[in-house]
Amino acid sequence: MISKATVEAIKQDLLLTDLALGDIAKKHKVSRTSVVNINTGKSYPEQQFEYPIRSAQQTRLSDNEASFIKELVKLGYSAKQIHIILGKTSYTTISNVIQGKTRASADDYKPDGYLEKRKYTFDLIATPWPQFVNTYTDSITLEDAIYIKLLGRFMAPIEDVIEIFLPIIESDFVATEFPIESREDLLKYLEWGGTRFPTIWWIKGIFVNKINNIQGEPIFYDDFAADQYLIIDEYADIELIKEMIAFETKENFKRRSL
Repeated sequence: MISKATVEAIKQDLLLTDLALGDIAKKHKVSRTSVVNINTGKSYPEQQFEYPIRSAQQTRLSDNEASFIKELVKLGYSAKQIHIILGKTSYTTISNVIQGKTRASADDYKPDGYLEKRKYTFDLIATPWPQFVNTYTDSITLEDAIYIKLLGRFMAPIEDVIEIFLPIIESDFVATEFPIESREDLLKYLEWGGTRFPTIWWIKGIFVNKINNIQGEPIFYDDFAADQYLIIDEYADIELIKEMIAFETKENFKRRSL
């Protein structure tokens, strides 16, 4: 029987240090199997932890990657977005770096080509592109819905998402006294709640994952054809785009559970 204090200490080592599982076991005078079972939640599970606490994909963050995380925070990226950009370690580890619970003394970020490429690729995906909106109907198609869901998953600004769909929303403005003719009109409309126009209601519902079917078909953001980004950038790294779209994050699991 392992004491409650020892279990807590083991969990903190799994969460906040780079010690190997065997070294954690030696430090706390328990078996490696006990550490593995605590890590996976087989033993002493607690609701506030994500399991495994230290995943198989988790690899040690370099000092410069920790600094990169802090740089991204300054630029306005969320922990979930940063997790996708890095494509490694755990969401909890990234949150701890952001909160200063670990790597608090990290030096200033030194520009790194690989990290910059990942950031650029994330931005490419998270930017709403009007080129991907259908031009043959004035209603939201399944392809549009998939793209909206993808933008929601990457946490693009909702006003930017709605703006690229304004050309197909024009039919909603007929017989109303509130036409949306500019971005300023759109922002005011969203501030007031934005439920009067059906198409905007649909976009918002798909974006926040409250609408999961359209035209009788389920909406999955990972059905988006990644090679479409070559329209925007002919040198886009399609394999990296696919990797980021498929990457499992805390937000990813939350959305799949709805």
